[in-house]
Amino acid sequence: MYSNKHINKGENKWKTGKLLLAVLFIVTLFLTGCSQYQYVTVDSNLYQNKQKEFICENDTLLIRYTFTGENFPITVSVFNKLQKPLYIDWGKTVIILNNEQLKDAFEGNGLSSYIAPQSNITVRSRMLHNRFFEIYPTDTTTKTKIITNDGSKLVKNTTFSPNSTPVYFRNSITFSTMADLSNSFYFDNPFWI
Repeated sequence: MYSNKHINKGENKWKTGKLLLAVLFIVTLFLTGCSQYQYVTVDSNLYQNKQKEFICENDTLLIRYTFTGENFPITVSVFNKLQKPLYIDWGKTVIILNNEQLKDAFEGNGLSSYIAPQSNITVRSRMLHNRFFEIYPTDTTTKTKIITNDGSKLVKNTTFSPNSTPVYFRNSITFSTMADLSNSFYFDNPFWI
């Protein structure tokens, strides 16, 4: 038979273990609440529509650039306005980030190079930046009020020009109306944060 002494020791160990788990849960919850975020917007000389897409357009095609997602990917949509196929030359389509040409910037080798007449193709680049962009003491920083789910917050806001930005990049896309990619033409569009 067990004595009350043994039963009380078992209950105390169970209560201590339960208390320890509760403390660990609260500490974990507290530490994960300390996450930092950097919200970056992109600018360009291109026209920007209400959906925040940058637009490059002529009588042949319409290119839309969007910059959403974690770690800075670029999404490019191309609409072929022609009544004949349009081809993308992926070997001559690159992203240049701070004057460095990125190899295989767009994901996957199975990217379609064929855009049917009067149709659209959308591709997304690989993630281009996986850490915070550095802000230097010489950069002009102000405080801006933003609205979040938790109410309004005061955040640091730094604005750059094309000449002062820490991140300047271009997307150069090469097209052709010929299947052998001869007689090609390209668009080279600059962006900065």
